[in-house]
Amino acid sequence: MTSAYTQDLIKQRDRAAAEVRAAEDELGKLRRRVAELIEERDSARQEADLWHGTAVTAIAKYTYTWAAHQSTILEARRQAARADRILAAAKRGCDDLGAMAHAALTRAEQAETRIAAVRELHQPVDGVDYRRREERVGLACSTCGTPDEYATWWPCPTIRALDGAPEDRP
Repeated sequence: MTSAYTQDLIKQRDRAAAEVRAAEDELGKLRRRVAELIEERDSARQEADLWHGTAVTAIAKYTYTWAAHQSTILEARRQAARADRILAAAKRGCDDLGAMAHAALTRAEQAETRIAAVRELHQPVDGVDYRRREERVGLACSTCGTPDEYATWWPCPTIRALDGAPEDRP
């Protein structure tokens, strides 16, 4: 038979072995729990990354859309301002054109009056060539020649200039 001391040592050994098994079981449970937590953490990270990516994409789309709308709004405002400036210039131009047309018409009427006065002064008359001893030879200008000079034949240079003819007599 074994001594009490040996039995006591065996009991202590068995208790220690039981404690070791219990500790190993507890360690196994803790390791499994740690593995589960790591898996949950990784899953949560993946989900967070997915949500983050989705959120970043949504924010980027919103920002892009907002920027595009702002750009469109700014461009529309620029175009409206440009159209307003063009319209204002056109209104000013219409007012200016009316004044310019009136001034041009007035100048044209004055020029026609002056031209008519010049034509009245330079009327054709029967011309006499003093070199041929007072023979009637054709029409002469009533203003351009003088009795002691040779006649200026009709049409005179003044009338030709008014008509736009060349300087040389045809």
